[in-house]
Amino acid sequence: MTNLLRTYFQKRESAFWVGALLLLVMGTLAGLLGNDLIHSYQLEFAFSQRDARNLSDALEREIQANVQKIDVVLLEAEYEFSRQVSQKKKLGVLAANRDLLRREKAIPE
Repeated sequence: MTNLLRTYFQKRESAFWVGALLLLVMGTLAGLLGNDLIHSYQLEFAFSQRDARNLSDALEREIQANVQKIDVVLLEAEYEFSRQVSQKKKLGVLAANRDLLRREKAIPE
């Protein structure tokens, strides 16, 4: 009977150590995968921030260029109309609208 108990406890003890080793291996693997996941997340987040910054810079440059073009067209229109007004030259509404529409074509959409 003691021989049977000893064998039973030895089997239980070896199963315990196998289970503990398996748990240790799985925990280590989970830790390594978690660390890799965190590193990958941080890397992708940095890439997406860089891309967003690049896109916002490109958009800002595009808007500034368009605003400058509009500003040039409006300043030129102001100069032309102020010259006509100062000369007391009568400018019809239709002619003024045509002139403004012609100038508007130079402005990017």
